[in-house]
Amino acid sequence: MAKIRTFARGCLTMQIDVQAHMPRAQVHAIFVVVPRVNMATLITMIETMRVAIYLALRPVFSWEVVSFDGAKVTASNAMVATVTLANDGLPPADRVFVLGSWGAEHCRARALVAWLRLRARAGARIWRVELGSSPYLNSGMTSLQNIRSERCCAA
Repeated sequence: MAKIRTFARGCLTMQIDVQAHMPRAQVHAIFVVVPRVNMATLITMIETMRVAIYLALRPVFSWEVVSFDGAKVTASNAMVATVTLANDGLPPADRVFVLGSWGAEHCRARALVAWLRLRARAGARIWRVELGSSPYLNSGMTSLQNIRSERCCAA
């Protein structure tokens, strides 16, 4: 992950590239981030999988970080993350994590909700992390099979 420090609006900000370029592993995860995502949560979830790979001595996990809001997402701590722009061409995933933090309750991403419905119908296990359920709930829909609401780990 490359880190670049830049000056913006009179304060120091940090940019981080969280695009993962790796072959698909035994378990593939997609992290969907919405604007103002909690970067500490995202990095902690990725680090858990990276440590598992290190200890297993083989690639048991692979992941992608995507957004329906653009390839640059500003986190709640003002870090700017470069992620993969989400679309219908994303590969299947065993696990989908929707990450949101303060401010996610204002997100009304219909494309994200439609994509989640397709993934759920295809059997993907989907979790909301922190306020990651907000875009779904704001869409006016009240049920989605395979959505997990508990705080979770990647395994």
